Amino acid sequence: IHDAQFLSPAMFSPTESRQVRVQLRRETDPSQPRGSWRFSVFSGPSVSLAPSSPGPSFPSSPEAWLEHASGNIAPSTAAPPANFDLAAISARCNLREIVFDENNRRRQENEFDFGPRWRSLRRLRIGNGEALAEIELDPKFSGDLNGIHLHPGLLDMATGAALYLSENYDTSTALYLPITYKTIQAYRPLPARFFSFIRPKSESSIRGEVITFDLVLIDPENRVIAEID
Repeated sequence: IHDAQFLSPAMFSPTESRQVRVQLRRETDPSQPRGSWRFSVFSGPSVSLAPSSPGPSFPSSPEAWLEHASGNIAPSTAAPPANFDLAAISARCNLREIVFDENNRRRQENEFDFGPRWRSLRRLRIGNGEALAEIELDPKFSGDLNGIHLHPGLLDMATGAALYLSENYDTSTALYLPITYKTIQAYRPLPARFFSFIRPKSESSIRGEVITFDLVLIDPENRVIAEID
C-alpha cells in the first residue's frame, strides 16, 4: 500500500446507519508498480433509524457520497527482511512501561468509541527514541483473521501506539488523527498477537501539529510481518 491519504473520518452515532463503499480502479499510470489499483473509501449520507423502521434506504447518486480515504495497492514483490531481536528491543525500551486494560484505556478513547476490536493494545514499553507495543486481538474475534490479512483494528493500534512517543502527550489536550501512510510493505498476514517497533522519523518529528513515525511489525518468532513508513 502506498500514498494512502486519510481525508475525513467516517463517524457514526448509535442511532444512524450509513452505507460504506470501497472502490477499486485499475491503475493505468505506467510509473506505478505492475498490478496496481487505486482505492477509495466513501460513505453515503446519514440515515436515522427508528425502532420500528423497516431499514434504511441509501443514495445512488455519486454526488451524495463523501470520500474518506484513498491510495494505491499492489502485489508485494520484496523479500522479507532479516529477523529482529525482540528481546534486545524490549531490553532497550526500559524507561517506562504502560499496561492497558479495562480500567486503563488509551487517551483517544476519551474522544471516540472505536468498538471492542480496537481494544487490542496490551502493553507499551518506551525507551530513548523508540518503543515496543504488544498487540493482541480478543480471542472472541479470532475468526476475523480467517479472511482479513491486515486487520484494521490491529493495524490501527500498532500505529496509534506511537502517539505516546510524542512530546508531552500525557498532558496535552491535542487530538491526533492519521493523515497518511507513505508505504505499508506487508510480507505475511497479521497474527492475533504481535509487536510494533516504533521509531520517530527524526527527533523533530515528535513535536508540533504533525508527528511522523516509522514502524516494523514483528511476530512472536521475531519475523517481520510488515514495514510501515
